[in-house]
Amino acid sequence: MVNNNYSDTSVSQPMKHGSSESAAEGRGKNTRAKVLDMLRSAAGGISGEAMAAQIGVSRVAVWKAVKGLCEAGYEIAGNPEGYALVRDKTDSIDEWEFGADAPRFRHLESTDSTMNRAFDEALRGAAHGLVVTADRQLTGRGMSGKAWNSAAGGLFFTIVTRPGLAVWDSHRMVMAAQCAAAEAVRSATGVECSLDWPNDLLVGSGKIGGILGEGLFSGTTLSFMNLGVGINTGERPDMPGTGAVNGGRKEILDFFLKNFDRIDPESPGLASRWNSKCPRIGQSIIGKTVGGARVEGAFLGIDEAGRARIREDKDTGGYGERLFSPGSLSIETKGWRR
Repeated sequence: MVNNNYSDTSVSQPMKHGSSESAAEGRGKNTRAKVLDMLRSAAGGISGEAMAAQIGVSRVAVWKAVKGLCEAGYEIAGNPEGYALVRDKTDSIDEWEFGADAPRFRHLESTDSTMNRAFDEALRGAAHGLVVTADRQLTGRGMSGKAWNSAAGGLFFTIVTRPGLAVWDSHRMVMAAQCAAAEAVRSATGVECSLDWPNDLLVGSGKIGGILGEGLFSGTTLSFMNLGVGINTGERPDMPGTGAVNGGRKEILDFFLKNFDRIDPESPGLASRWNSKCPRIGQSIIGKTVGGARVEGAFLGIDEAGRARIREDKDTGGYGERLFSPGSLSIETKGWRR
């Protein structure tokens, strides 16, 4: 799913690294998160007055939170105790499902692509770590302008980052996101998830997801780098070579964010971490460069910049080990061992 669409766009003034969301909106999400948590904990119901006192807001604010939750699909009814949660939502990734982190999220029921919405947010000055999620993506984007098949029930989100990296190190953010996603899938499902170059997530031989990197830079420094993540947690796309995992979207997203927030993209051990999760190392490949030149050899893993290390076959006129940046080589055939 990954593409590195780096736009060489000059920025005349420094971007504000603050949230584009108003303080009132952030407080509203926090209140909904706390109200929802209280409703889930109070089997027999709880009064609006009690919730208002515990949260430290007015009863009107609680009423607005309840109304917003009902509009979002949670069924809440009045009873002698006050409010009661009659029907919960299954595997919801609405903002208020993330507790105190709710203001960090923007959730959409349906959108063209979370990448497009996150790009808009980043241009408006969204802070590092903002997450745009969607239940449904109509025109998800993949590598080199290809479409990403957003199968029903999948996990689709984009995280805005401001890493302060040089442009030539930008793929390190994709590497970090791949590692975080693979570890999240394993933690949430117990299924081993591996990596493939330059951007894929695999379970067995099936592609279950990938990372799309898209950034804007001024001179040689990234202004922001957005990372789009798509994981097939529902239906398997009707395409050869794909797969899906049976895991909750919220749980996987929770694990991803915890893992990703702990990864230092400038750490010299990032390539080793990535390589340890790639089963393709040592396997033969056949590919083409963007210029159409044929490449045959063995995939030796990646270097610290995320470039593929290919040991070309000497008997085919190769040059020994060569490095290929993401997007410069398309691997067409891979997977059999020497």
